[in-house]
Amino acid sequence: MAPFTSTPTGSSSAPIIPTPDPIDPTPAPIESTLVPVLPTPDPVVPTPAPVDQCQSITEVVCTLPEFEVLCALVGDADLADVLGSNDKFTLFAPINTAFESLSQEILDAIAGDVEFLKNVLLSHAVADEELFSTDLICDDKVAMANGVETTTICTGDKLFQVGGGNTPDIIPEIVAPDGVACNGVIHAIDHVIFP
Repeated sequence: MAPFTSTPTGSSSAPIIPTPDPIDPTPAPIESTLVPVLPTPDPVVPTPAPVDQCQSITEVVCTLPEFEVLCALVGDADLADVLGSNDKFTLFAPINTAFESLSQEILDAIAGDVEFLKNVLLSHAVADEELFSTDLICDDKVAMANGVETTTICTGDKLFQVGGGNTPDIIPEIVAPDGVACNGVIHAIDHVIFP
C-alpha cells in the first residue's frame, strides 16, 4: 500500500484515504521451507492408561498420609472392598485431624461397635454417583450410602457437607475438593460427618 494521501485542497474535514500501489503482474518467486506432511492411514488416537495404573478410592485413601486414620477405620468396618470395587462413589473423606479432634467418648463408641462405625463411614459416601464440587448445590440434600441425607452448606467460597448429627460448631468443610479415583470422586473434609 502506498502512503496515505493528504486531504483534498481546500477541504479540512475530508478523511485521509490510502491509495493502492499499482499492481505488478509478475508474482515473486516463493521459497518454501515447509516439509510435506504425508497422510497417515489411520488417525492417531490416544491410548487410555492401563487400568492397573488407576487407583480406587480405597487405594487413594490408603496411600495418602492425610487419610491414615480413615484407611484404618475403613478396614475395621470391612468397607475396603466396597470402596475399592468398580462401583461408583463420591467420598467425603475426613482427614486425620477430623478423627483426632473427636472426644474420647465418641472414639470409644466407634472402636467398640463395628455397626456404628460402618454407619458413620457410610454417611460419608454417596453410592452410584460421582459428585464433583460443581455438582453440590447450596442448601440441597445429598442421599448417602447409609440412607441418611446430608446438606451442602455454602458460606462465601467455602463448601460444607453436614450431617444431621453435626453440631453448629463442628461442621465438615471440604478442604480439598475433586480428587479423582478410578471409581469415583474424593473430597477431603476437616470434620467427621455424623448421621
